[in-house]
Amino acid sequence: MILASFFSRGLIASMQITNPNQRTAVNLGHDEPMAANKAAVRRLYEECINQGKMEIADELIGSEFTVPGPDGGHGPAGFKANLSRLRTGFPDVHFTIHDLLAEGDGVAVYWTWEATHRGPFAGILATNKSVHQEGMVMYRFRAGKAVAAKVIFDRLGVFQQLGRMPALPSNPENSGRQRNDEK
Repeated sequence: MILASFFSRGLIASMQITNPNQRTAVNLGHDEPMAANKAAVRRLYEECINQGKMEIADELIGSEFTVPGPDGGHGPAGFKANLSRLRTGFPDVHFTIHDLLAEGDGVAVYWTWEATHRGPFAGILATNKSVHQEGMVMYRFRAGKAVAAKVIFDRLGVFQQLGRMPALPSNPENSGRQRNDEK
């Protein structure tokens, strides 16, 4: 029995030949773009964001890239403006990549960042509080550059850590209690 699979617009191809005596997966050599895209995301976080080398965005962000979020922006300039706002509020921001996965033209990254709030951010003056955030981004690449991104992160948690929003009250009666569908 021969099974052939083509994923993500034909950018990954694999073939598996299965018989009772043998199970073999054959890589057809289409993983080079995925490795390059993962390396680009790693470089974006390590060099551009963590080290503040903004010019890296010109190499890795495509002109059609739209910065997700309320402040928006387009292309490398929009990405750099968004990063500049973050670094103004949190000059010591440091992202740690925990997971970096690629398939086809997509790269998913799960990260955390830590920083000290030492400048204005989202209308909040410096509090000198330490902040921790986690999030995920799904990037799409074309010709070696990120052209799209979808972001999931906890902005409310940042505002709570800065004292701008109240933390949700904990209810000691609910601790350890199972939901009805878990019983």
